[in-house]
Amino acid sequence: MQIVVIALISQLQAQYNLEWNQQNSGTQEVLKSVYFVDTLQGYAVGHNGEIIHTANGGELWETQTSGVSTHLNVVHFIDNSLGWVVGNKGVDEPVILKTINGGEDWMAQSLGINWNPDLIDVNFISEMAGWVITSDSILKTMDGGVTWKTEKIVGNINYLFSDIEFTENGTGWITGRSQSPAQGLILRQFIDGPDTTWFKSQTYDDKLFAKIKFIDDSTGWATSGSDIARKTINDPYTWSLETTGAQSNNFVFFDKLNGLIFGEEGFVFTSSDGGINWEVQDTVSTGFTTMYGIFAADQYNIWTVGPQGTIFKATEAPSGIGELIQQNNFIFYPVNNSSKGNMTLNLSIMNKSSLVNLDIYNIQGQKIMNLESNTLVPGNYQYEISNTIKSGVYIVRLLVDGKIVSQKFIK
Repeated sequence: MQIVVIALISQLQAQYNLEWNQQNSGTQEVLKSVYFVDTLQGYAVGHNGEIIHTANGGELWETQTSGVSTHLNVVHFIDNSLGWVVGNKGVDEPVILKTINGGEDWMAQSLGINWNPDLIDVNFISEMAGWVITSDSILKTMDGGVTWKTEKIVGNINYLFSDIEFTENGTGWITGRSQSPAQGLILRQFIDGPDTTWFKSQTYDDKLFAKIKFIDDSTGWATSGSDIARKTINDPYTWSLETTGAQSNNFVFFDKLNGLIFGEEGFVFTSSDGGINWEVQDTVSTGFTTMYGIFAADQYNIWTVGPQGTIFKATEAPSGIGELIQQNNFIFYPVNNSSKGNMTLNLSIMNKSSLVNLDIYNIQGQKIMNLESNTLVPGNYQYEISNTIKSGVYIVRLLVDGKIVSQKFIK
């Protein structure tokens, strides 16, 4: 399935245009995490011990043998050969797998602990130094996973952790929530010789920070549903909270200014000012409310994974297509009549009757108008948007027999 998203008029200068294509994962298992070493070699993991690998950017995905049947939560690689996977509790101990040959073989490692928790995340900064988190503990290895040591946490120990991230200089950050009081939580790592301590960097009431990402030592973001906390200076205690409207924690940033959130119902939000402001860029027909993992090799090679083995990849939209979108059974051709102050939406149903929904959204992702919601017989249809909406930037979202296309326009 191919979904092309194109800016309608020249006023949308420097528009960030993506084309989202569904890939054939070869599995129906829920996929929770995806990681690419470069634009070609990648891995995804999910339920029932599922590990899949691609060597060509996702054109072909092949199953690798994990040797376990528990749900796998996160995959992480540091080069083409060396990687780790963590998952839910195993038969006798937590599941952590290591490969030294790109996943041809996955070997079980032991944390050496006397309890059997789910492992939430894993992150290595070198061949030897790495961390895993459970919902309430942090463990570190300095020998590639042979031995592990539980690290100290300052203050409230009633925490629920969700994600761990490291900056370029090796500083660690963890997101989660404290249960009493109920606060969104961001922890920072403090290193004192061989010992590491984690302390609170920031808290926010009534939030659960699920994901955190840094692009350099001073610039990072942490998400909590429709909110995102931003850090832009090298001060562990200085964060600012912004609203995204995306209701999702699937986000990536490509540099200090440009980021993307893959939101609920396939809405893709972008920011060009470091996460202060967000707007809907396009929509993708995933067939599911929520996707579970996202990874960007660069701004034009992005993958997201979710239920029933679903994988979508974003690449740069081809130039020179113009405004016309053609699929198997329909042609969609919006025309901006700037001199008349209106927009005409032309739709042709080609071969068979089709269920059609045609909606207008604002850039916050809120539906403001429905133009069509019926089964249409083959023929030509026109819809005019005139003075019924005020001036601004909007998204036209067309759904025909389950396939979505969208375009942005200025009124």
